Amino acid sequence: MDRLPYDGVVLAGGQSRRMGHPKETLPFPGQDGSLLTHAETVLKTALAGTIWVSRPYGTPAAPDVLVDESPDAGPLEGIRRGLERTPHPYLAVLAVDLPGIPPQLYAMLQQHTGRQIDVVYPGTPHRIQPLAALWHHDTLQLLTDVCAGPRRVRIIDVLAQLRTVMVPVPGSWLVNVNTPAEWERFLADSAAPS
Repeated sequence: MDRLPYDGVVLAGGQSRRMGHPKETLPFPGQDGSLLTHAETVLKTALAGTIWVSRPYGTPAAPDVLVDESPDAGPLEGIRRGLERTPHPYLAVLAVDLPGIPPQLYAMLQQHTGRQIDVVYPGTPHRIQPLAALWHHDTLQLLTDVCAGPRRVRIIDVLAQLRTVMVPVPGSWLVNVNTPAEWERFLADSAAPS
């Protein structure tokens, strides 16, 4: 698989309140590493550019870390910080709690990019996932305005202001692990014979 000429950011700046402990440290099944390591590997397999990790406000700075500039800014802040850094037209994003996303997703999304497309994301008839997506650099100003605002804005409300394309994918790719029950279900499904 040819790697795409984009940078990427793993969105790992959440507080994991529903999980009860940092999701990124959960051990990924069948691999020697965590959810964070897995997400970084997915992006490094798919992309030829730099991979950053988005971290919460107050985290020590590092070359491969993008620290939120305001507390409780949400995932849009991680995307905004990546868009500030990348020289490429699109930034690939992947939330750390989406363990079913394969590297080939980004090549599929890239086929739908273009001058008039702000965000390309995967979805099914019942769910979309803009936190495993390609975001165009043109969205930077909107995200800057939203993240500087007095209240947290839902990502779905931001998408409503943008030109988007949804690419159909298998529902198993969009599994989200926010709670211990969702994590246990993911582990059970991962262990089940295919």
